[in-house]
Amino acid sequence: MVEKITLTLVDGIPPDSRVYHYDELPERAKERFPRLIETDERDMATPKQICNTFESDDIIKFTDYYRITVRQESSRV
Repeated sequence: MVEKITLTLVDGIPPDSRVYHYDELPERAKERFPRLIETDERDMATPKQICNTFESDDIIKFTDYYRITVRQESSRV
């Protein structure tokens, strides 16, 4: 299985959302997050340790607010 994180830019924050500020993230997640933003599709295979930091629908405040989606995909052989 391959772990992928997708970022989606959001305008409004639902009241039940868990919001993290970038500076609250663990160091490895801080290193990866700007790279996720820079990719055109905002979808990148990501080490499991970083994926475990997030749950789907978490929101990260960086320069804007981004919704995190974590999913597993079957690796093709």
